Amino acid sequence: MADGRVTVGERLQSEAQLCEDYGVSRTVVRQALAELTNERLIVRHKGNRSFVAPPNVEEHFAQSLTGLADEVSEVMAQVLGLGVERV
Repeated sequence: MADGRVTVGERLQSEAQLCEDYGVSRTVVRQALAELTNERLIVRHKGNRSFVAPPNVEEHFAQSLTGLADEVSEVMAQVLGLGVERV
């Protein structure tokens, strides 16, 4: 995490360390961690341990299907010689 990147399962710093590093109150750190938990980016365990969450398979699948649909539309338009307008 020294370079700003995290990996799945990596343990995050303690609340106290985050407060010190960013110069914010514990309330701010807890709010941030709660938001990250709600967005399923981290998982929290008793004892204030927080870890980077694995990607949500359902969301990833839905995004890939949307991307696939866009790609198919684009290819079909090129094959048919039509212009593609992105919305």
